[in-house]
Amino acid sequence: MVQKESSLERDIEDTRAVMTEKIDMIENRVNETMEGTKATIDNVMEKVKGVQETIDTAKSTIDNILDTIKHTMEETIERV
Repeated sequence: MVQKESSLERDIEDTRAVMTEKIDMIENRVNETMEGTKATIDNVMEKVKGVQETIDTAKSTIDNILDTIKHTMEETIERV
């Protein structure tokens, strides 16, 4: 009986060690996935900021062109 208990305790310890190793592997994979996801999100956010800056620059340029056209038209109307 003592030998069966000892064998059972070893089996439990072996199972516990294997489970701990597998849990550690899963934890590492989850961490790698989270880090990769964060890096991807950071990259996308940087690109979105770049696009926003481009849009802002284009809007400012268009506003300046429209102001120039308006001013030119007003001068032309005055001359006529």
